Amino acid sequence: MPIEIETEKIVLGSGKRGRKIRSFKALQEKELPELYKKNYGERPVVFQHYTDSLRIMYKKSKTVPTNILDMYKDALYTEDDFQEMKEKIYQAGEHLRDVNRFLRKERESWSGFETFVI
Repeated sequence: MPIEIETEKIVLGSGKRGRKIRSFKALQEKELPELYKKNYGERPVVFQHYTDSLRIMYKKSKTVPTNILDMYKDALYTEDDFQEMKEKIYQAGEHLRDVNRFLRKERESWSGFETFVI
């Protein structure tokens, strides 16, 4: 399932371009493979957190604790902040695609029945 984010372009009071998050659709954390969630240190992970936010988890470096960005419905973000979050979401999508490919290959290669007589 792709992540969908609907935004409204606005000009903030500071004169900067921004976006208001109108709605989004994404998988919840419990719907994602464990392998995807446990590797967020290497690549970003994104999931719907409760009903009003997307949670983006990532690490900037191996020595820095986990960074968490939450994108909230009806919140205003500068265009720069939105683009940074969007880039992390794209990276997380690639990460999920790779995990799903790996799991599919493992399931295909490791199936069937065996009988052991001892």
